[in-house]
Order: sequence, then structure tokens, then C-alpha cells
Amino acid sequence: MQEIILGVMANILRTYAIYRFMEVMNPLKTVSRRLKILMYSGFVVLTSGGYYLFHNQIINIMTNLTGLMLILLIYKESLEKKIVFAIGIYSINVVIESLVFSATGLYKDYDEMTRSIKECITSLGIYFCVFLLERTCFKKERQFPIRTSLWIMMLSVPAFSIIEVFCMWQANYNNKRLISMEIIGILITNIAIFYLYDALQDYYEQKSEKEKFHSLMEGYRNQIEVMQESWRKIRSLRHDLKHHIFELKYLAAHEDINKILIYLDNMEKQIVNEDEYICSGISEVDSTLNYLLHYARQNLDDVRAKVALPEELDIHGFTLNVILGNLLDNAIHAAKQSEKKYLSIFIREKQGILYIQVENSYSGVLRMEKNKLLSTKENVDRHGIGLGNVEKIVKEKEGDININWDGEIFCVKVMLLVEKLKSAEII
Repeated sequence: MQEIILGVMANILRTYAIYRFMEVMNPLKTVSRRLKILMYSGFVVLTSGGYYLFHNQIINIMTNLTGLMLILLIYKESLEKKIVFAIGIYSINVVIESLVFSATGLYKDYDEMTRSIKECITSLGIYFCVFLLERTCFKKERQFPIRTSLWIMMLSVPAFSIIEVFCMWQANYNNKRLISMEIIGILITNIAIFYLYDALQDYYEQKSEKEKFHSLMEGYRNQIEVMQESWRKIRSLRHDLKHHIFELKYLAAHEDINKILIYLDNMEKQIVNEDEYICSGISEVDSTLNYLLHYARQNLDDVRAKVALPEELDIHGFTLNVILGNLLDNAIHAAKQSEKKYLSIFIREKQGILYIQVENSYSGVLRMEKNKLLSTKENVDRHGIGLGNVEKIVKEKEGDININWDGEIFCVKVMLLVEKLKSAEII
């Protein structure tokens, strides 16, 4: 009985490795969690049942390929691609199983316990290969990437587990119950470690998304307040417009140009909302810029902003909002730490090209790793997607980004094709 339990546990680990592989190949989370659990559980039942009920190689191959095709049904891929995936995954399984046979010499024994141990080592080998592929060939863009040194430590878990299982089998083969319990513990530990890692990644990504949403809502709230204040001033001016006209006519009749100019200046002050720094006509951009510039004016000494966008500019504000929001967030944070406390933003559109320049003072200290700039914020996970991902978005939109600095000023220049900003999609 312990041999069957051990084999089923090995199959569960192998299934989890297949799940991770499919998640890397299909990063879009369009499949419900419940359906995934159902299909992958069905795969375990089908393959384990076929193996232990019939002990037939042909049936074993058929149940594995059928189970893989059932799993692939839930993913949005072409039939040809699904068939290639199913054959490919099963082929990897066969190759690793053959390597295990050759390396350990387990092919010399044919009892049930030996076969179960072979399945455990094979599953750990598949598990190891999938994580290696995640880190190299199919590296996922995670919002909170793990350091290489920690990845090596995590990869060492299945690697050392393989060695440990083989050594335990050699040393304790006569005590089958003990070896079964120990190996099951190792398999569960492997699954738990990487499941917890993924769970923590998802938790912090969801937390970050909520904070971004909260920041976006704050921007919209600020923009609504700005618009309400502007509308109040316009209504006030309209209400008194008749009196203003009479006064201006009187001053014009007496040819008092200086008083006319002073009067017009006062009218301008009455209608201008000091909190409305930007009015580009793109609501997402206006809300973000007005909110962040208002925050910048409260915390910095020298804030300059010039936005020259035509009213007929037909773009989707989402991507531009992500870029501007993160660049300004980084710039304001850096400027606050400097002596000059200076920030400048310039945006214009010309001949189908959108030009953005964000310039700020900074403390003169930059964090670099492998020729890449790192955030100097204490809680990096709480501050947007970072300059690195801004570069990634600009590249995906076929734009250009230039970053330069001297001892006091840090400057980011971005050029984007307006045509590429008509869609909100970020790959």
C-alpha cells in the first residue's frame, strides 16, 4: 500500500510541475482557479489509476497523453499547438525517466517499491527542470523578481531532494514504511516551498495593484475637485459678467488703458484655478499630473510644468498615465531627498511623436546593479512598477527612452509614436 501512496505523491508533484510549466507558457490568467484544480486533479486520478490498475505500458502512455490533452483544453491555444505541448511534455518525462534509470541503476530492479522510488526521483527531476526553464528560457516578468542567489537556493531544494531520496533508498530499503514516509515528507516539502513562494508573489502583486488603484482614485478625486472649483469660478464670473462689461466700457470710454489692464488681470485671477496645473483634455493624464504636481508643489521648492498637447490628439491615456505616473513618482521622491528640491516636466506632441522630459534634482547617490538603476526607496514594493518596467513599456510601444545624469540633475527623456498609444494594451 505504501508503494501506491508513494507513487501517487510522486504523480502529484509531477502534475504540479506540469501546472507551473503551463502557467509560464500561458501567463494570462483567463482560466478559473476552480476549473484548473478540477482538470489537474482529474489528470492525477486518470494517470495513477491507469498505471496501478493495468500495469500496461501502452495504457500508461495513452492515459498520460489523454490527461495532458484534457488539461490543455482549458488553455486558449490552437489544436496543433496543444498536441505539440502534450507530446513535448510527455517526451520530457520519458527523457528524464531514462536519465534517472541510467544515473541510478534502478532499471536493474523491478519490484513495486523500486518503481515508486524511481517515479519520485523522476518527478523531482521534472520539477527541477521546470524551475530551471522558468529562470532561463521562459523567464517570467514578475513585478517582484527574486534575486539570482535566492533562486539558486530554491533550485537546490529539488536537486538535493533527488540525492537524498536515492541515498535513503540505498540505506533503508528493508524498512519500506519508513522510507515511504520520509520520501512523502520530502515531496510535500518541495511542493509547499514553491507554492508558498508563488502565493507570496501573488499576495504582494495584488497588494501593489490595490495601492495603484487607490493612487489612481486619489488622482481622479483631486481632478474632480479641481474641475468643480474651476466651474464654480466660471459661474461666478458669468454671474457678474454684466457688471464687468459695464466697468470695462466705462474705463474704455475714458481711455484709461492701465486700469483696463489691471481690471483684466483681476478677472483672470478670479477665473484661474491655482490647483489646475494641467488641462490637456485627456482625463487620465490630467488627473495624474494635477495630483502629482499638487503634491510636488507642497514638498519641493522649484516645480516647473509645461504640457503642449493638441485638443484633437486621439490617444488612450492608460499607457501614458502609467509612464508619467511612475516617472513623476520616482522624480518627486528623489527631489525631496536633494538640496535643490527641483522638478521639471515637459510634454509635447509634434508630427505624430510624443516627447516627454522629466528632470529632477537628486542627492547625487544612485544604486546600480549590473549596469541597471535600482530604486533608492526603502519599500520598493510600495512604489509603482519602477524605471526598469517603464523602459520595458516604452520598448513594447516601439518608443525610445534616454536616461542621463550628472552630480545634481537626473533626466529621463521618452519619445513615443502617437499611433502606438491609441491602444491601452501593455504586453
